[in-house]
Amino acid sequence: MGGLPAAALATAAACVPASPATADTRAGTAITNTAQLRYDVDGKSQSMPSNTVTIVVAERLDIGLSHDGGMVTIDTTPVSVPVQLTNQGSGQESFTVTAGTSTPTTTVQTVAIDTNGDGRFEPEQDIVLTGATPVLAPGETLPLVAVLAPTAGTTPADGSLTVTAEATTGHGDPRQELPGLGDDGSDAIVGDTGAIASAAIPFVATASTTPTLVKSQSVAAADGTPLTAGATAGSGAVVTYTLVARIPTDAALSAAIIDDPVPSDAVYLPGTLTLDDARISDAADGDAGGFDGQSVSIRLPDRPGGPATTHTVQFKVRLQ
Repeated sequence: MGGLPAAALATAAACVPASPATADTRAGTAITNTAQLRYDVDGKSQSMPSNTVTIVVAERLDIGLSHDGGMVTIDTTPVSVPVQLTNQGSGQESFTVTAGTSTPTTTVQTVAIDTNGDGRFEPEQDIVLTGATPVLAPGETLPLVAVLAPTAGTTPADGSLTVTAEATTGHGDPRQELPGLGDDGSDAIVGDTGAIASAAIPFVATASTTPTLVKSQSVAAADGTPLTAGATAGSGAVVTYTLVARIPTDAALSAAIIDDPVPSDAVYLPGTLTLDDARISDAADGDAGGFDGQSVSIRLPDRPGGPATTHTVQFKVRLQ
């Protein structure tokens, strides 16, 4: 076509860029876009398309790993420790899982897929991991169970179990690109978790004579939606802290106080403090504790000895 007179040309270039890929857009999806040029010539409407551009959505590699089974106690028999593995990426992905302990007195016998999700290792139905996990869809969670046992000839001691999982496609620094390694030949991009995650799970031995205190946390978004392990907690997110104090058999206890300073980038949520599920007021009054504006403090009951006991403290903060 020749040049068009300016007076006769009414143009509108409609070019809508493709939306950024989100976690709901499957890796390998081809997103195409064609623009249209519309104009009038001698009172007649005309249009012509642009060339079509295509982008293939890259696979984002992300992972979540969490333990929600509470306190783990080691005695003379094997104990099952439940762990949840979540594919937080945007594509189909399998993961390699390893596990170890911080003390030679306790060993990891096996890590298996917990087929019925009951948190117990049942050899007749659970599947021992000898390689990578099955391929998980985006957002899919795989229940796992690690089996701990005391090492023969030793006395169990306090320690921790560390379970690590990593994407089989690869892992590394966030935003690192892995060309051609994603679903359907797409590129893969390492997500915010680095496509690798570890869960450190403390355990205590029944033979321990020393009181222990284990702290854990759970996070919910500002709208109350729980966040999985590895997810980014933004401003307004609510963190629930749980402190479990274990007093071993025959241990005497007096004047025991748990102090927990609230992080500087968070604010304490009034009325959320509990001891063994009983509400504790925030004020300095006659109950077992309170909040002084900076720290949560809880006094534990005195005891002369007796069987092992546990006390659980919980409170919530909001991230600023």
